[in-house]
Amino acid sequence: MNHFLMHLLSDTATSRTERRRISSVRYLSPLLSILLETPRGEAASCLVVVVSTPGPFWYITSQDPLDGLGLDVFKRITGMRIQTLAAVPRERVVRLELDTTDEGNSLVFTLFGSASRVRVQSDDTIIESLDPSETGVPLAERRVPLKQDLTGLTVETLACLTPDEAPGAVSGLTRDLVSHFTSGNRIDAAGLMSFRDQLIAGKAAFYLASAKRPGAVAPLPAGAPAEDTAASFGPFETIEAACKAVGDSLADAAREVILHRKRAPLERRLRAREALREKLQKQLEDAEAFDIGRNEANILSAFQSQIQPGATEVELPNLYAQGETVNIELDPSLSIREQIDRRFKRASKLERSRDQLANRIGHVEKERAALATCLAESSGLEHFRGSFEVLERFQKQHLPHRQVRTRRPDVEKTYRRFDLSPRWFALVGRNDKENDEITFRVASPGDIWLHAQQTPGSHVVLKSSDTTGNPPAAVLEAAAGIAAHFSKAKHSTLVPVIYTLRKYVRKFRGSRPGQVHCEREKTLFVRPELPVQQPDRQNPGAPY
Repeated sequence: MNHFLMHLLSDTATSRTERRRISSVRYLSPLLSILLETPRGEAASCLVVVVSTPGPFWYITSQDPLDGLGLDVFKRITGMRIQTLAAVPRERVVRLELDTTDEGNSLVFTLFGSASRVRVQSDDTIIESLDPSETGVPLAERRVPLKQDLTGLTVETLACLTPDEAPGAVSGLTRDLVSHFTSGNRIDAAGLMSFRDQLIAGKAAFYLASAKRPGAVAPLPAGAPAEDTAASFGPFETIEAACKAVGDSLADAAREVILHRKRAPLERRLRAREALREKLQKQLEDAEAFDIGRNEANILSAFQSQIQPGATEVELPNLYAQGETVNIELDPSLSIREQIDRRFKRASKLERSRDQLANRIGHVEKERAALATCLAESSGLEHFRGSFEVLERFQKQHLPHRQVRTRRPDVEKTYRRFDLSPRWFALVGRNDKENDEITFRVASPGDIWLHAQQTPGSHVVLKSSDTTGNPPAAVLEAAAGIAAHFSKAKHSTLVPVIYTLRKYVRKFRGSRPGQVHCEREKTLFVRPELPVQQPDRQNPGAPY
């Protein structure tokens, strides 16, 4: 949205919004409508934001473009009175300051690029947002480099700029507008400032330069009557009329986007039903011919003694047409008996499926006709609400509802744990996956890693709860005994167990779960046994 147009609109919109209470805030992407309470004798007011494509844009209108549809959002501000409307054209921010007992609550929408952000915020926190991920996040406004504002620009400052420099240096000054006041390589600063002053005073007719940038203000061509201009929007006498015309146009486009989103799944379903109907119709035609296969099987059965083994085709008398013969293709890799049995089975299967196919085609055709009727009815209605409700009602009644998979709450992973002293404990993997987890996700680089030497077994990680350094010899031997116990050598008298710091244990390329390579290891010979106290579960409150 053009900065200059936005600044001028905020001036005219202030009188329509100040001291008005918010009746409701409705949202149906991409439209947001803020309906304001209307005192008796005054025109209704609705502040509309086109949040994303075909926006962003905002304007004031007397009718709710959503007609009460959509989600009721930002309920916390319903009933609050708007203290003032403020726009920061340099940053494309519109802020509705609200009268509230809370500290500085305000409704803010920021217009950038092809999308905008709309949220209720306090001075330092986002309280509620159309984007749920923003709620509760400390406020961090997007800033853009500040420029010279067109409303405060002087002739002297503008005269120092070239036509190429001006749009980048002045907020709200577009190339379309500059081109109307450019002669050679100089800007007619006095003419441009005169147009600006007349525009602010509401005494200059203008149009909006293009459909792609509907906010780009430009004067009427010199000497051209207003009705002869080929502008996309215009001519206009006031900023409010221009914004309402553009806003109504964008709102119409936004409503088409909403209806398209509703129609698209129905149209896809209709195409799928039509394709399925054709497929089932073809299968039904094949099933209707079940008697052909059965007749062939009977003919082959009657004359099977006359058929040479390995034949690919045979001509036999037709039992069902006197004096005629029939050609039957054969599979030389199968015996005649097998081919006869296959034909009988296929004929029986086709006969059984014939009625099922007919019933299914009836159901598919019924749904296809309902879809076509719904789409035709919604397209024939001129009113947005009627079309939307027809599509919404049909979707709820006829389309299959997708089951939303709820994510299971994260449960803290528990590993086999042995407390060896008040400070030292050992974690033991139950399988290859857990071996990798405790070694490479749970263990710290300075923890001690143990494993029975040259035999399959569990990984053991010796950790300390509140200290660093080397463990006592008794603790290390107990951990080694655990590693020996959870290995294939648990029935040996003495088992060699290697140990090293976890940072010297690595995975190698192509290794399977549980396979590792270690360096700087040392060896202990221990008896495979568990500690006397062996809580094979997670201790209450323990992190593992």
